[in-house]
Amino acid sequence: MTDGIAAQHALLGAPLEYLTPLERPTLAEAKAWCHDLATTHYENFHVATFFLPRKVRPYFESIYAYCRVADDLGDEVADPAVATRLLDTWGSMLDECYGAPERWMHPVFVALREPTGECIPARELFAERLRDLRLDQVRTGYESWDELLVY
Repeated sequence: MTDGIAAQHALLGAPLEYLTPLERPTLAEAKAWCHDLATTHYENFHVATFFLPRKVRPYFESIYAYCRVADDLGDEVADPAVATRLLDTWGSMLDECYGAPERWMHPVFVALREPTGECIPARELFAERLRDLRLDQVRTGYESWDELLVY
């Protein structure tokens, strides 16, 4: 199985628009994919980016795209077991993004790790978001405000 097909199969069960393409996108294609997600999704993120300097907007769009896809993998998949598997896969793709550039296939990770190496966010911040989304699959309530604040 080629890398593209294997990567695409890894996200089976995800919303169709989030499946990994069969061919690695160029940096321009990856940025365009993230921009499209950031400016067409139902949230107000694209309005907030208006206040950012134009030069940094693509970085924020790729960060938003990572978070949006991760949130949807956890929230838009009805079966918690499938959602957890998808979040684990997204985490593996994140690990590859920070360690094996030749394997980056999803536009989010191509855009997050521009070849210039500029403005690369800390991996731990992305990993923490996945931890919280995985927790959402098994925990539905909190007994105290303090417990919720830890989350």
